[in-house]
Amino acid sequence: HFLEHFLFTETERWAEGEVFQVMNRLGGVNNAVTSREHTTWYNIAAPEYFEPAMDWMAEVVLHSKMAEEHIEKERQIIFRENGGPDSWFIEWCNRLGYGGPSTKELYKQLYPNSTLHLPTIGQNESLENMDHATLTAYYNKHYVPNNALLLIVGNIDAPSAQDAAQRYFGDWAAGEEVPWPATPEMAVGDPIRIVQRGMSMQDEGFIWMGARTDGIPDPDQW
Repeated sequence: HFLEHFLFTETERWAEGEVFQVMNRLGGVNNAVTSREHTTWYNIAAPEYFEPAMDWMAEVVLHSKMAEEHIEKERQIIFRENGGPDSWFIEWCNRLGYGGPSTKELYKQLYPNSTLHLPTIGQNESLENMDHATLTAYYNKHYVPNNALLLIVGNIDAPSAQDAAQRYFGDWAAGEEVPWPATPEMAVGDPIRIVQRGMSMQDEGFIWMGARTDGIPDPDQW
């Protein structure tokens, strides 16, 4: 998640304030989101702006300057996203079950020996210790074409999409094979029960029901 923020700061062609404006001026929408298992970069634009959209994607993902001078500002932004200076108190309340995100507790009980229950936004200690060397090392290892998927959807014919993909991403050098994370062992035994005290932020009640499936690597996932 920190790296997602970091790549948006400045590229080889665009200053920090221009990165979002390039497509916004064309009526486009772009952003990124980090989940537990992948990071998604997306660009939504009208078909006539397909070329600028591909150019934007390649520039931000492949040609970010990742300048060390931007790290502290992004760190403070993420701190605020995570609750600001009082996030330690929020975390303490969550651990006691008062109004915290029940999804975190659910993952913790489902995968007791895994990091899947950790928040993707990070925790205060990890955010404070994040440095330039760690970010660039992670980028160089994981941001390689053999660990990525380019998905194009819309009123674009296949030959044009393939041609653009080759022009904008054809020089992206493959890296070492990134091993697929080991599937964590799930907890076994009685059904999981989670109690959340107090009102939730959405002020609503809900019930989760789920069963184990084959997972993402399986060809039958769809």
